[in-house]
Amino acid sequence: MEPTSTSLNALITQLVSQIERLLMAHLRLAREEITADSRRFAIRAGGLLVAGILGVLGLLFLGVAAIAGLTFLVDLWLAALLVSLLFFIVCGGLAYQSLQQLKEIDPTNLTREETKETIAWLRQKN
Repeated sequence: MEPTSTSLNALITQLVSQIERLLMAHLRLAREEITADSRRFAIRAGGLLVAGILGVLGLLFLGVAAIAGLTFLVDLWLAALLVSLLFFIVCGGLAYQSLQQLKEIDPTNLTREETKETIAWLRQKN
């Protein structure tokens, strides 16, 4: 009976080792995915920040020019109101579009799929 218990111990040791390697591989995959998605998120968020700053500066000068031009047609207060409304509409559209792009990022999608495949494979083995 001694050879059987030795080979059973060896099999259990191998199984534990393989499960440990599998879990470590899953953790590495998750870390790599999150790192890659974090970089993309930072780039997109940084682009949104730069766009916001440049937009504010550009709109400031454009607004002043538009108000000055509209004062020939309407009163000053109405020209300022019309230009402000136009700016808010454009700003809202750009912000909405950027936020939709940021929501598309799913950092754990590949890890989740790989884990589901591994669990399905393990269930088939049993």
